[in-house]
Amino acid sequence: MWVKILIPFIGAFIGWLTNVIAIKLLFHPYKPILGIQGVLPKYRKEAAERLGAVVKEHFINNESLINSLREEDIKKAITPVIKKLKNPVIIEVLKNLLNPLTIVLKDYLSKALKETPNIIQVDRIVSDKVKSFDFKELEKVVYQASGPELRFIQLSGAVLGFIIGGVQVIITTALL
Repeated sequence: MWVKILIPFIGAFIGWLTNVIAIKLLFHPYKPILGIQGVLPKYRKEAAERLGAVVKEHFINNESLINSLREEDIKKAITPVIKKLKNPVIIEVLKNLLNPLTIVLKDYLSKALKETPNIIQVDRIVSDKVKSFDFKELEKVVYQASGPELRFIQLSGAVLGFIIGGVQVIITTALL
């Protein structure tokens, strides 16, 4: 009787442990040990290039950069430059021209981004940054960004293991 009760809990432990190990194997070991190496360290270059391509295609491309240009942000960038000038007359003239200057600058930046689609190579920037990351630091970043989701995966393994263990008990009880 006790064995039947333990089986779902043993299944839960095995499911949880399997997922914990799988998540650890994304990063560890950093260097090959007996031919075994973490997935990300082993395929660092390929993963970095794919990540760069995905970021450029879906997140930061010329269209999204153009759409992100906001007049209030441009004003915030221009205002400190104006304040650093020494001549009060020039400062006053530029303050009065701030709105039209902002509109012209936004239009100019939008056209420049449209005409030179590869001026900002986001894919290369992301790829180079990921390739240069220390793996301990990259692991921290991934855990920081997806910690709750990784814990959910671990707990999901426990829940699925418990369910499978329960089904095993039901089937074996019905057959015996």
